[in-house]
Amino acid sequence: MLNDDSNYKILQDIAEKNLIALDSSFEELFLEIDCDLWYESNFNPKTFLKKLQSKHKNHEIEIKIYDKYWQRYEKLIENYDKNPTYKVAYFSPEFGFHETFPNYAGGLGILAGDIIKSSIANNLGLIGVSLFYTNGYFKQYISNNRQKQTYPNVNKYETGIEKFKDNNGKDIFVDINIAGFDLKITAYKYNIAGGFVVLLSTDSLENGDYRKITKQLYTGDRTLRLLQEIVLGFGGVKILNKLGLTVEKYHINEGHASFAMLERAIVYSKNNRIDLFEAIDNLLNENIFTTHTPVIHGNEEFKISELEKYLENIVPDFESNFPKLIKLGKTSSIDEDMFSMTSFGINLAKKSNGVSKLHGQTATVMWDEIYKVNNKIDSMDYVTNGIHLNSWMSGIFRNYVDDFSGDEDKIREAIQRLKPEILLNDKLEVKNRSLELIFRHKSINQNEIFFKNNDLASLKSSLVIGFARRFASYKRADLIFSDIDRLKIILDSSPVNIIIIFSGKAHPKDKEGKKTLQKVLDSINNNKLNKNIIFIPNYDIRLGRLLVSSTDVWLNTPERPLEACGTSGMKAAANFGINLSINDGWWHEAFNKKNGYSIDGNQSENEIVSNIYNILEFDIIPKYSNAIYGKSYEWTEIMKESFLTSIINFSSERMMQDYFRTLYNA
Repeated sequence: MLNDDSNYKILQDIAEKNLIALDSSFEELFLEIDCDLWYESNFNPKTFLKKLQSKHKNHEIEIKIYDKYWQRYEKLIENYDKNPTYKVAYFSPEFGFHETFPNYAGGLGILAGDIIKSSIANNLGLIGVSLFYTNGYFKQYISNNRQKQTYPNVNKYETGIEKFKDNNGKDIFVDINIAGFDLKITAYKYNIAGGFVVLLSTDSLENGDYRKITKQLYTGDRTLRLLQEIVLGFGGVKILNKLGLTVEKYHINEGHASFAMLERAIVYSKNNRIDLFEAIDNLLNENIFTTHTPVIHGNEEFKISELEKYLENIVPDFESNFPKLIKLGKTSSIDEDMFSMTSFGINLAKKSNGVSKLHGQTATVMWDEIYKVNNKIDSMDYVTNGIHLNSWMSGIFRNYVDDFSGDEDKIREAIQRLKPEILLNDKLEVKNRSLELIFRHKSINQNEIFFKNNDLASLKSSLVIGFARRFASYKRADLIFSDIDRLKIILDSSPVNIIIIFSGKAHPKDKEGKKTLQKVLDSINNNKLNKNIIFIPNYDIRLGRLLVSSTDVWLNTPERPLEACGTSGMKAAANFGINLSINDGWWHEAFNKKNGYSIDGNQSENEIVSNIYNILEFDIIPKYSNAIYGKSYEWTEIMKESFLTSIINFSSERMMQDYFRTLYNA
């Protein structure tokens, strides 16, 4: 029995209202109550409470909730009952809110999740629209230094999603005719701390083979991918209309959802009895398009013949309108038989943006041809991405700034006043706790050599370097292994123990990404580096959160300018981590010579590698070891500047202010 109803009510609210997705510090609350049960529950508050009731059904248990949790709970509940006026429909192929709902693959979904979280926390009026993938994204395991994957079904109860129902309790659905088949699309609601996201599904018996359209995120089957994007774009608008959710703006996150703007125009042309292309022109001001991919053929493209087959019964006056629509998805760099969803998206939105200053410049050059031809749309702008701080900051570090309500001057003053010994001790405590939680995972403990050389006591004071992100070849995860002998000298001669943690997934169809991952694993295991370097499989939101809080140095080595933005470095910095990064994406504008280390990405690869080794050996390691041994505290000064850069300039609140100022309200 649970003998304190008010305290148990908080736990129920956190679980039922999904408050943990908006404030990750609540995980510590569940860990304090029963750490083993939290792991047994796979970090899911609903499952945890169910197991807790069962475990203590015959005896009492006292639940203590400290003031810091009460205060954070009350702040979220105060916002929970507000009924926002929805102003913007935010379409994205994926959303990453919490590890209990694997409806995301990587950075695009995590960013989309942070945008919606920031909207909910600040009552900004965005509503998310995506697909519900019955298998989510794959789970990764490693066998013989190679990535393997499984696709388990997503448990609807554990994720907390529920179907939209009408007044008679029947499923709300819409139909789309694809190639002569009436496809039934149902919708789920994912509740998140007072807001919700609309998720579309084709997983109905009536759909026959088409029910698998929404089975897997980023399927490698191009026809299925096209059908997913038809469902997301056309179906998403239809469902919003069916639910009576009228918004002022449509924000399309990448080309996957560009058909939403076409469906709006189709509805508008019918309602106003005007030509489709007149409707497209009339709606330009209400559409915003965001691109994230700085390589032309990395953007979504489909065969025109496939589009013709599946859009024939969707686009009105097909014979006359289809050729004109195809022109909107073409540039001279697109193959003759292909259609670009990004080109189409840019052409249907008055305003488009890249996701960092440098990426905005890159995207402007990439898509310049469109602006020269279509003078009805504005040239490419940029809004640099940001992070939802309450999702990614350790609770200890939040305590430093919680009292200042975002006042930059007071935050800066408080951080600069921090005694280096206190900051370092707190960082070591956070690091120790995060590493302890990371290394509890069964799949990690197979690395016997690593754990023989590193117990938790030694890990606490070790210099921890992190590299965790999607394994795509341009991100060059293997770069640090370019000179194994030099790397060994650095690791062996350091006055402090060094560990390097890698994590990340390669898309199952990305052969080059999988080769890079294999090369990293081979380098670790075949060169006797596994006493210092470890790869942790199945990267997800929780592992990412623990890694960014436990690392001292965040390593980032992409080919410039292929990193559109990158947000993991912001998250590490928000936990007093220090970036060692190519001057690409966000770091191009964040680096100020006091907050970390920047490497010129225009150098040769050999020069870049040499710079990384030199910075580690002659700058980072001496400064860190001096701080650990109390000799000098240059290291903590860099930590402070790194932290301030992230939380002041790269929060999702700042990002959303920029979107409203430059794109939504402009």
